[in-house]
Amino acid sequence: GGSDDELVVRVALLSECSSGRGTIREHCDFLGTLGYDTVSSKSGREGYLSALRKGAGLYSKSPLVGVDLPGDGGEDDEGRMTNVVFDWDATPVNPAGRGGDSGVALGASALRAPSSGGGKVPDDDDFIMFALPHHLEALEKVGGGEVGDDASCFHTFHGRTCLVRGSVWNLPVSHGEPQSFLADRPPAPEAIPSLAEALNEDIKYKLSGNVFRGAADTYFPAKVLAKLGRIVEINEELRGLRSNDDLGYSDADEVMIEESASSAAEVPLPSDSDVTSLLDDLERAVEIWLKPGGREEKGAEAEFLYDTSWGGFINCGCNYTFTKGHEGDGSCYNSYPNCPAVEDVNKDFGNAFYNDHHFHYGYHIYAAAVVAKHRPEWGRKYFQQVLLYIRDIANPSPEDKNFPTFRQKDWY
Repeated sequence: GGSDDELVVRVALLSECSSGRGTIREHCDFLGTLGYDTVSSKSGREGYLSALRKGAGLYSKSPLVGVDLPGDGGEDDEGRMTNVVFDWDATPVNPAGRGGDSGVALGASALRAPSSGGGKVPDDDDFIMFALPHHLEALEKVGGGEVGDDASCFHTFHGRTCLVRGSVWNLPVSHGEPQSFLADRPPAPEAIPSLAEALNEDIKYKLSGNVFRGAADTYFPAKVLAKLGRIVEINEELRGLRSNDDLGYSDADEVMIEESASSAAEVPLPSDSDVTSLLDDLERAVEIWLKPGGREEKGAEAEFLYDTSWGGFINCGCNYTFTKGHEGDGSCYNSYPNCPAVEDVNKDFGNAFYNDHHFHYGYHIYAAAVVAKHRPEWGRKYFQQVLLYIRDIANPSPEDKNFPTFRQKDWY
């Protein structure tokens, strides 16, 4: 071909076992204990080689992943499904050897989707890709790809990983039950006295002054706020047990619940005034980060910014100064546009460079959720501001042009 032709080199590992010449044979010996054949077995190698050769003419060039979200059909949360679509963009190694039209069209989720609308894999779709165990489970349920037999499988640290034929995968994901602040079962009866003792001590925890002014990084104070929220919720659960409330445990029988309830009835719990005081502090410390404009507008000294380059919610950062012996009462001696976190990748654990946002903001989101649960009016007031955290790390909608979709999520 011409000098501008793209060179595509495809390499595949035919055997997952060693040649036998090395000293490490444990992996090879282990394969015989799996209970299923793999590509390295005598029966599997020939079929695997045949599948590789048949699929060698196609490769994944610019794959896309997207979601088809459920509509407002009125079904309960447990029955709602989101369809995750992998479009592998099957591209011929030799385009001249195939027709010019790939047979795909733009779908509603900004994906190339089969014009036939899915279902059975077309006979001429020879594209192959390895699927992990959770992919296989979904694909086998809906027929979104043609799964080979065990002879086309590897054993990986993920588990049984097999070749699948089909250039588009449709993976239904159930929304499951609504999220809860409770576990599926109550605390063990013998643990409740220790929990109550810790609650009565931890409920009196006092935040340092810098946290109330947002003069800190986005990580360590957020961890503390989430812990305070958890204290509130554990106390509420023990109160509910003591009052024999129906807490909706999904993995506990009546005897288990009654035993925990009896134990909770015998321990002292924090007073209403202590709980209110902690919620007041939590509300104030969560809210300071949600106010725009920085300290000039009575917001956080280390204020949040919107990054127009990458579409994200980042923090300016704080150059912290304090008097010895009063470390918790310090302040930031910088303000926007002097933003150290934007200039230094090590500041705020790389927050302005999008490192660990799901950690940092997950703590903020949890703490805000606790406040909103107990003070719904506050939750309604700051709903959009809290949503900024969520849109940054887990925006589900391609129609939201201010944030990318699922920044912190690897759907594969």
